[in-house]
Amino acid sequence: MSPYDLLPRFRAQYDANSQEFSISGVVRPQAIDELGSSIALLRDAIGRVRGVLYVNVRRLTQMNNAAFHSFSRTIIDACRARPDLKFVIITSSVVGWTSRKFGRLSGIEPNITVEEYDSEFYPGQGFLEEGGFVPILRTQT
Repeated sequence: MSPYDLLPRFRAQYDANSQEFSISGVVRPQAIDELGSSIALLRDAIGRVRGVLYVNVRRLTQMNNAAFHSFSRTIIDACRARPDLKFVIITSSVVGWTSRKFGRLSGIEPNITVEEYDSEFYPGQGFLEEGGFVPILRTQT
């Protein structure tokens, strides 16, 4: 038993009204076959969408490289097959690796953009993360 067995599995869904495909949870397949239904759902969404497909990964906590390459290859192939289709990948600054990892896709395909959903929500977050607030707290105790 691995520690990853205790983590909740991932969930993939497509909302046709908002043209949004979302992935959440922990995506760490041991074999690509485990992603078959999710990749099929993404391909189905790509086939139905006109204009822009939003790919929401805000609640994606972990993803191994096998899963990343499988999903990103599907998106890149769709960009090349359908130049009329744009992809907007929505990430969260709370899960910082998603912006960096998915951001590389926009360098490969110009039809892919990456937006950080909550980048303006926490304006003081940088101050806290850099430790500027900790000395203030220490003087108050």
